[in-house]
Amino acid sequence: RGSFVDPDSSSWTYTADYGDGAGPQPLTPTAGQLKLSHVYAAAGDYTVVLAVTDDKGATGTAQVVVSVTDTAPEATLKAAPATVAVGEQVMLAGSFTDKATGDTHTATWTVGGKQVTGALAEHNGKGTLALPYTFTKPGLYQVSVTVADNHGARTTADTANGRKVQVLVLDRDASLTGAGRLTVPAGACKVNAECAKQDGTASFTVTAHYPGKGKGRAPTGNVAYTAPGFDLKDASFTVLSAADGTAIARGTGQVKGAGTVTFEITATDTGAGKTDRLHLVVWDAKGTLVYDNQPTGAPAPLSGVLRVAG
Repeated sequence: RGSFVDPDSSSWTYTADYGDGAGPQPLTPTAGQLKLSHVYAAAGDYTVVLAVTDDKGATGTAQVVVSVTDTAPEATLKAAPATVAVGEQVMLAGSFTDKATGDTHTATWTVGGKQVTGALAEHNGKGTLALPYTFTKPGLYQVSVTVADNHGARTTADTANGRKVQVLVLDRDASLTGAGRLTVPAGACKVNAECAKQDGTASFTVTAHYPGKGKGRAPTGNVAYTAPGFDLKDASFTVLSAADGTAIARGTGQVKGAGTVTFEITATDTGAGKTDRLHLVVWDAKGTLVYDNQPTGAPAPLSGVLRVAG
């Protein structure tokens, strides 16, 4: 707000220059008060100048520096393909908005820990993000994108539709085989309250590999997993990936009390003389978690052996 004193004049005109290049703008008093209001398109320090000119042509001015801070852009990721083959190009995509319509932006993608600069198209505070990417090695890759503006404000997106964005990259040379026993804690089974109370020992066997060329794209094999109050059976595989001693296998099966389920096995072959590890996670047809043999997320150590190739 502004004010002035001028006892020898009876009328005045007013201008406000908000310092963002538009120059002086006419200002009309509101209820007898000088109220200055302005929305800035970008962050920065702006010198605001109020000028009052009386009916004799004399002008008085006052100024103040306004520091406009920046809000971070908001970024959104699109869901990536769940599985791709080694050497297959995928398009990672997203979008962003920024209330500061005058800012410019850059996009940096992180794919499996590797940072890559992606393409960006923007106009008036909105933009799209795109990164064509070719995976050269099997494995499970976490994907995120960071959008930064020219003032250093930034935000990172790593989920789509409430789930982490990740891509499972497979090679048809992958194989997994093993058997053993492992300890599971109470709470691993979530089919019902009684099942959740039980802890003890689980036993499993698993074998999975891709058939020869021309014999189908899905892995063949089977998995059997039995734990207190929980039994996964009639399982078949939909995808298998293996790299650096770790295999990830996904498929479908049957669980009493949960019906048809989907599962994911993460098997770690640690090498001779070391303890191998297995993590089994199971969801029902609605996507609700019904079993997790290691709720902390770390694959459970086992008594037995796993062999991973690929």
